[in-house]
Amino acid sequence: MNPTVAAAVVGAGLVGSVALAISAVADPERTERPPSRWAMRARWLWHGPDPNAQARRRHRMWLVASVAAGALAWIVSGVPVVAPLVAVAVPGVPWLLSAGKEEQRGAVRVEAVEAWTRRLRDIEESGVGLQEAIVETAQAPPTAISAEVQLLAARIQAGWDAEAALYEFADALQDPISDQVVVALALHLSDRGARLSDALTGIAEAAADEVAMRREVTSKRARARFQIQFLTIGSVVLVGVGIASRQYTAPYAEPRGQLVLALLACAFVGCLWWARSLSLPPADARFLSTTRNPS
Repeated sequence: MNPTVAAAVVGAGLVGSVALAISAVADPERTERPPSRWAMRARWLWHGPDPNAQARRRHRMWLVASVAAGALAWIVSGVPVVAPLVAVAVPGVPWLLSAGKEEQRGAVRVEAVEAWTRRLRDIEESGVGLQEAIVETAQAPPTAISAEVQLLAARIQAGWDAEAALYEFADALQDPISDQVVVALALHLSDRGARLSDALTGIAEAAADEVAMRREVTSKRARARFQIQFLTIGSVVLVGVGIASRQYTAPYAEPRGQLVLALLACAFVGCLWWARSLSLPPADARFLSTTRNPS
């Protein structure tokens, strides 16, 4: 890139940062106005979709790293279109490489639900009431669902309607096995029927079978995922070498070359995304809707 252009870009960034800082501290008593659509989109882009504070910090770190990597790639290669491509690749490559992690995480959560269900059954069989048993399981819950179980117990202790708390628990876990547990517990709360332990035992055994099936399917998909990961890493290395070589990127310096590069990159990324989606299992259908009325 021309040094003058690079200096102009850096200077514009500094001026913009100073302007934002001044606007943030000036007139702190002004009346709050509803945020515009663009402001809401900018806020979502900066904070991310997850309300968790740790997730937001991680999202901002990825965003800053993406912008910095894109700017560096532009400066090194001298091709402007490389900047957005590299910026998208920074979070996109880890996403492509993590194709099987979500499936493994789901199996671990189902296994945790199985362990929690068995623990709840054992406590309930000892003569403790169901709500008290739920609160007792929160003292040492399975790690994978510890936050959800502790929140469920806290809501019950805070005076929430037990059924409503259970349905919120199911929405947090987002799994059909969890729905089965919640339905069994909710029915017991409403009619005080006997033999709850038998229902929980059957659900726990079904959860164990589900975990075994998911792990078997995951092992069968491992080869396809390895091929995707190998192709992704090889592509990143090849593109990195190409960006570092001005001779390689020279044909793409012109507007026509940049258009061709953008189209090729979009087509290649689309193929990788398609291959990744094919290696993932279909989403399990839940039978508890988030719009249901627990009353």
